[in-house]
Amino acid sequence: MSGAAASKGALRRSMRARLASIDPGDRARWSASIVEAIASSEAWTAARGVLLYLGDEHEPNLDPLIERGWRAGKRVGAPRMDWPAGTMRGVELGSPAGVEVRRHGIREPVEGEALEAGAIDLAL
Repeated sequence: MSGAAASKGALRRSMRARLASIDPGDRARWSASIVEAIASSEAWTAARGVLLYLGDEHEPNLDPLIERGWRAGKRVGAPRMDWPAGTMRGVELGSPAGVEVRRHGIREPVEGEALEAGAIDLAL
């Protein structure tokens, strides 16, 4: 393993440990604050298509933005990886049940309609 790859791996492990040490109550409050800040932003209001990540239990939870986006008439999608090719594409979320845990424990949309780059006004 090269020095850069080893450093990257060590940084990832260190950051995961730090994220895991955050009190779940604090994480929930901070996530709610982040969601409110995004939902009240001009960028959110103006966006017709939104691509957002589907975090794990140690990351800010942006899932409430999915429902908010749908209620506002937005197209909402998330990245789906093609692991062998090393690429990702936006896939429109059709329902909260349309998500699966894939490689590396990453939540991704199940196969669905592509959310092309030109249809994405805001990426989180």
